[in-house]
Amino acid sequence: MNGQPPHEVYPGHGDYDSAVGNLHRSVFDSVLKIGQPRRRNDDGGLFCYCGGFAKAYLIECHGKSYALRVWMSGIGDSASRYAAVSKYLGRVRLPFFVEDFTYVPDGILVNGHRYPLLRMEWVKGQTLGEFIGGHLGDGILLNTAAKEFLAMVRILHGQGIAHGDLQSDNMLVSREPQGAVTFKLIDYDTLMVPALEGWAITSRGLPCYQHPRRGDSGLATVRDDYFSELVIYLTLLAVAENPNLWRQHPAPPVQRDKELLFLPEDFAAPHPTPVFLALHRQGGLVRSLAVVLWNFTRCRNIGDLFPLEAVLEQAGAVHAGPATEKKNSFERLLAGLMGGATHTKPTKEKKSAFERLLAGLIGGARTPPRDLFDDTAFPQLAPEDALVGGWNWLGSGNGKPTAQQTVAEQAAKYAAAAKAAEAARVADAAKVAEAARVAEAARIAETARVAEAARITEAARIAEAARIAEAARAIDPLTAHLGNGVTLELRGIPARTFKIGESDFGMKGVEVTLTKAFLLGRTEVTQGQWELVMGNNPSHSKGKNLPVDSVTWNDAQEFCGKLNAKSLLPAGWRFALPSEAQWECACRAETTGDYAGSLAYVAKAWGLCDKLGNVWEWCADWYDNYPSRPLTNPAGPNRGSHRVIRGGSWDYVRSVCHSAARSKSVPDIQLQVIGFRVAAVPGGS
Repeated sequence: MNGQPPHEVYPGHGDYDSAVGNLHRSVFDSVLKIGQPRRRNDDGGLFCYCGGFAKAYLIECHGKSYALRVWMSGIGDSASRYAAVSKYLGRVRLPFFVEDFTYVPDGILVNGHRYPLLRMEWVKGQTLGEFIGGHLGDGILLNTAAKEFLAMVRILHGQGIAHGDLQSDNMLVSREPQGAVTFKLIDYDTLMVPALEGWAITSRGLPCYQHPRRGDSGLATVRDDYFSELVIYLTLLAVAENPNLWRQHPAPPVQRDKELLFLPEDFAAPHPTPVFLALHRQGGLVRSLAVVLWNFTRCRNIGDLFPLEAVLEQAGAVHAGPATEKKNSFERLLAGLMGGATHTKPTKEKKSAFERLLAGLIGGARTPPRDLFDDTAFPQLAPEDALVGGWNWLGSGNGKPTAQQTVAEQAAKYAAAAKAAEAARVADAAKVAEAARVAEAARIAETARVAEAARITEAARIAEAARIAEAARAIDPLTAHLGNGVTLELRGIPARTFKIGESDFGMKGVEVTLTKAFLLGRTEVTQGQWELVMGNNPSHSKGKNLPVDSVTWNDAQEFCGKLNAKSLLPAGWRFALPSEAQWECACRAETTGDYAGSLAYVAKAWGLCDKLGNVWEWCADWYDNYPSRPLTNPAGPNRGSHRVIRGGSWDYVRSVCHSAARSKSVPDIQLQVIGFRVAAVPGGS
């Protein structure tokens, strides 16, 4: 008999290997069930990849290859997360993602329990690290890869997508005919699409690609990739120009695992480390981006980071591959001092630097500040040393002064550029002050508008809550006296029609009509109430007014039976566990949306408390998928192996604690996160 897996306990490598070795018996996905796992030639073991808290097996089905992905530990509300990802990627259809992937909540049977699996197309290609190491010395190809990577992140930003764990093993790179390069992103556990912004993150990513403060907020954001994408782009450009970097950093190739050029210690160090110094000495765009990356590591909040394309635009060099016009070091320096751009991408309307600044101040796209390019943290050389040393940032490109360009001439040019830059800075300061004044006036006006809109919205919410409460009062509340001063309060829930399971996370919901009003416990059954009726207290966390926990579904049914024996209700009514439809009807309180039925709103509308995030609550129904047709007074399937639980608990992430989220458990299990709430229903309900 298949059971619910022990709380937060997942199988190990050997257990999964045994299950995957017998797909026809252990897998409940129609595609994978008829496949065969590929085995290694050397020892006959299963061909798989392991990384982080997941494992992927290669399954071959009728000439097509799939990855069967399983997890070694829980990843939060994976069903809702993958539903949102699947829905959004299916709509935008970007070439960087796998087209065929399906999440199966109870897809694989291991040691008598079912666990989730993910089926996705098996993608061929080299990891990014393998691609770079295999093409050292081919600067044109690596520059092409950098250009394609930049194009990819531009599109991801435009679609509001963050991968969350950009790193070598999660990017498969292929070299196409005529030298083209393509990227495929894999591993979507951390993928953030617009519907998932603000959800709890499931991983902070690989530290050698991530900002030291990544994940401090605990919430997913569109900025999650800003740091790692700069790490990857900078590595591609730098190694294309100087292959020796790959041999020297962070360690000899035989010791390299998933790292590119950096280790986590490079990002946490108080001063630029050898790899940063080597990139700084390299000059040009590589030098500028190394400085920006170092200054990124000094930021205390990833909200202060900027996307790659914005950094490149401010640096004055949107990457265009090997065909980009080459400018000498002095021209790049002069352009930087003047705040100009050495390359301008085509736009419908060219905007000045001041116009871009003003747009940023009043809510448009932010422009990275110039101090991101401040390299004072790096050792500096005098102009005389620069002409004959390794940096050569004022020289002719060969490490020596030319006959036409003496030290004095170049120093004079540098002084003139510095003077012009200071004049521009003073003028810009005046413009910035005026822009700030305009922006502040706009902010004050916008604050007033938002406050008025909030006032109107709150008034409407109060009026709607009053209307719902009035409807509920048509069903008189009831207080049952259990004895010894202990009472059980119930609140009226009117009959109505709503969509059960409706959510923007890929769930359309099914129309349900409840034709009879019912009563529902104001709170979950407390330990004081349980002890008085049952004579014991199985709860893990003790307290008379705390919800009783560690009770099975069968225990809850026995409690209702003992209440009915006391004749506490009017004739024709009885105590029972609420049906799943009754539970969600009460939780929604006539609201809609992903998080319909907030705690405050349910309390105001029905007078119910702790509907979400306290303990899971048993429902009467057997668990199964909803039928597609409209339902009237549904009571669930006639048989099954698991009973429905609703509401989430204190030990679960926010994404589980909403009115549409559902889970299940075997009826005889005792868990400290499961309790229940009683309903009073007409006798035939």
